[in-house]
Amino acid sequence: AVAQYHPHLAAAVFPHTGYPNVEDIRNLANVPVYQLVSPEDYIFRTRENEVKDLLAPYGRYHQIDFQQILHSHLPPYLQHTGILTRMLEARRNLYPDRIDFGTQRNRHDRAYWLRLHGIRFGARHARVQAQVDPRRFDIVLDGTRFAFRDFPYTDPHFQWEDGAWRQVEHEPALPDQRKGTGMVDVYTGSMRVVIPKGAPRAVA
Repeated sequence: AVAQYHPHLAAAVFPHTGYPNVEDIRNLANVPVYQLVSPEDYIFRTRENEVKDLLAPYGRYHQIDFQQILHSHLPPYLQHTGILTRMLEARRNLYPDRIDFGTQRNRHDRAYWLRLHGIRFGARHARVQAQVDPRRFDIVLDGTRFAFRDFPYTDPHFQWEDGAWRQVEHEPALPDQRKGTGMVDVYTGSMRVVIPKGAPRAVA
């Protein structure tokens, strides 16, 4: 989950337990992933190849099939020197040519060089796709393509206005909506609180 929603943090991933959120599996398109699977493990049973098939087009997912292994078995992970060597050789790429990033409920707002201020009010999920070429690049937002040729600024910025995305010269200014939190203000930037739909009154 950390690698999926903060893909710029990891040079490579060797998950030991758990299953990814398939809805946003493309977040890992730029991250080398080494996964041990087994039909004997209930986590992967009947879907050993689901993640492999979804990430195959990107060429960075490496699946090793074991016939009798449970996710609680540590030796195959600790003694697989081939994977460990590849992990130690991996380096982060903070500027991939293409980003395909999904975020849920405003909880994650950055992937590599892409940063969001938020998603549409009331929306549960958003997906952003961007592709860069050193000489020319396109950015697609909700199906609208913006083409850049000899872009004069350091970073392109977009703002949602009147039901459509528009390019703006500077990053949109957002009001600081924090209330005074005493000493916490010294250590934190702007804080976002996410309250689920239908939350009890005490939570709200």
